[in-house]
Amino acid sequence: ISYQDNKGNEIYLEDSEFECHVVLEGWNNKLIVGKNFCGKDTMIRLCGNSKIILGNDILCVSQVQLEALSGGTIQIGNNVYIQKDSTILSKGGPITIGNGTEIGERFFGLCGRGTLLWIGENCLFSHDVSALAASGHSILDLKEQKNIAAENEKFVKIGKHVWLGRGVTVLYNSEIQDGTVVGAGSIVKMKTDKNCILAGNPAKVIRTDCTWSRQAEIPWEDFV
Repeated sequence: ISYQDNKGNEIYLEDSEFECHVVLEGWNNKLIVGKNFCGKDTMIRLCGNSKIILGNDILCVSQVQLEALSGGTIQIGNNVYIQKDSTILSKGGPITIGNGTEIGERFFGLCGRGTLLWIGENCLFSHDVSALAASGHSILDLKEQKNIAAENEKFVKIGKHVWLGRGVTVLYNSEIQDGTVVGAGSIVKMKTDKNCILAGNPAKVIRTDCTWSRQAEIPWEDFV
């Protein structure tokens, strides 16, 4: 344990040096940081029985915020790259980001109590992408006196090797399967098959049996 206080808050560091702004509020929060974390302008905030686990070789570029509140958890895998002005916010549910994923500027990821946000390995998100497993506030049915949002919002699941274009918004109860591409500016509120292309508002499947590659020279044997 690298840090422990009388409220049960704990910080575990793999490296002897760690430069970052950390805020611990309330009791029984836990921060675990792997090797080679780089993000001196990153703000990490935990509030009330919350946990953040950061893998090895994570790079956060300028003014990234990671916040786990009200028993929420954030787990980020190895070799993840998060660009500037991005916010990952758990208000009580689990957020997971897989190994090798790259996230562009001004990303906003949100889950609430009773919801989850899952992002798979080796994804690529352009700038201004949002993944909203929760609305972040209550939507009330006045006649039936119930919280519609709390009843309906469950998850956002984004599979492995998914490419989200600029300005994509993924709304609650959406599931984007492995290998899928989502065109710029699309609003996703659906479950997809693997290896397809989505576009539009609302997003629709416009092509199937497709995937994407970061490489200009295509290694076709990897896709057969």
